[in-house]
Amino acid sequence: MLVNGVYFYEDKSNYCTVNITGNIDFIFLNPHWITNDDPGMLMIVSGQYSGSPDPHIIFSNIILGKLLAYLFTLNMFINWYTIFHFVILYISLSVISFSILSKSKNSQLLSVATLIIISIIS
Repeated sequence: MLVNGVYFYEDKSNYCTVNITGNIDFIFLNPHWITNDDPGMLMIVSGQYSGSPDPHIIFSNIILGKLLAYLFTLNMFINWYTIFHFVILYISLSVISFSILSKSKNSQLLSVATLIIISIIS
């Protein structure tokens, strides 16, 4: 399909394969934080430091902090901070893989995109 002078490959099987690979990695591998700033921000926004959810998390926008603090006031037993980050990571990798794979007919690109997703999620 040709859109605005750019050829888009209409076979979506590569896109599905990349997303299935990402899901398998998420299910069977142990997702964890690499640095210690994320657990600290999680403790701030969840209220583990002060006793009530605080939207003033470090290195993040106040709007995101207010959203997460509100979610923690609704249910403090769900780890909203981690869920939010994994959802954003999944959406971002899906958009990237779709944009790479939809513009190329090269099957080797599928392997490269799959390896990138495996290395990022692992």
